[in-house]
Amino acid sequence: MEDHQDSAELNFDPVWQKAQCLNICEVEQLLRQPYARLVESGRSSAKTQCLEQSYKHALRFSKITDPEALTELRAALEDWEPPTAAQGGKLHSFEMAQLVSLLPENANVAKSLIPSMSRYSDNDLDQLLADITTYKSFGGGMGLEEDGQDELM
Repeated sequence: MEDHQDSAELNFDPVWQKAQCLNICEVEQLLRQPYARLVESGRSSAKTQCLEQSYKHALRFSKITDPEALTELRAALEDWEPPTAAQGGKLHSFEMAQLVSLLPENANVAKSLIPSMSRYSDNDLDQLLADITTYKSFGGGMGLEEDGQDELM
């Protein structure tokens, strides 16, 4: 019998069950130094071209560039629970990566792009997305408290 894998239901192959998913901004940060060394060296090969293309792609789509803001955001997302306690539970690593990488503009878009997010209310998701956006706009230091409420409110 074949295992049923479906990201919409957060059902992943056992190999990926405990994997830490990275968002595109974290990938850009991880590739930044190897790419800088590559540019300095002036070497060119299939491997270096792959690194260069990967870095440039991550850089192009990375919306949060401050390393401290990214660290704060990851910690906040790991601690986040929806204010409507009866719904959803904590975010899965896959959902965190997708939310930060895609930065959906509202709950409807988030649920369309990341179907597993449908377990949260629109209000909870809209507040979460607004909080994530503060990290993009201001580079950190604002955003999510442990109870899921916005510090600015």
